[in-house]
Amino acid sequence: MKVLFHYHNDKNMSLKDSIDKSASLLLPIWEMARIPTKAPNHVVEHIRKLHSYWQGLKKNVSRRSATNLSNQAKFQASLDELFDIAHQDAMSIIRIEEDWLFLLAQREKGRRGGMGGVDKALALKEERAMKRKLAAEKYALKVSSAAAATVLPPMSNCSI
Repeated sequence: MKVLFHYHNDKNMSLKDSIDKSASLLLPIWEMARIPTKAPNHVVEHIRKLHSYWQGLKKNVSRRSATNLSNQAKFQASLDELFDIAHQDAMSIIRIEEDWLFLLAQREKGRRGGMGGVDKALALKEERAMKRKLAAEKYALKVSSAAAATVLPPMSNCSI
């Protein structure tokens, strides 16, 4: 919400542009955590709904009814929780146990844990895998070009 308000109020961007910008800044963070997310248009809709709910509460801020006060308390509590844009099947899609446990920890009340730096061991593994893949593609290209360059002499019409 802070990012949304920053772009909307401080940078004087339209609400739609502010929501789009907020979503575009949010998605790479989830990508770094290797958690599959909803489609970007669904993330934008999620932010828009949160903003419209906040606007509804803002309109009734002076009312002191029990219902309104409880709605305000629920909204404040929800801001402390994870803004969950994970894919619906994220728990079954995630293959690395550490990432799976991280998402579970973030969804808990109080969001224990946090993201640190780059996982160097995993980054090294992925780099080696990428090098192997590039080498295999290069080799396949070399073999196919060598096969195309090798021209067989034409067959003669003589019989044996």
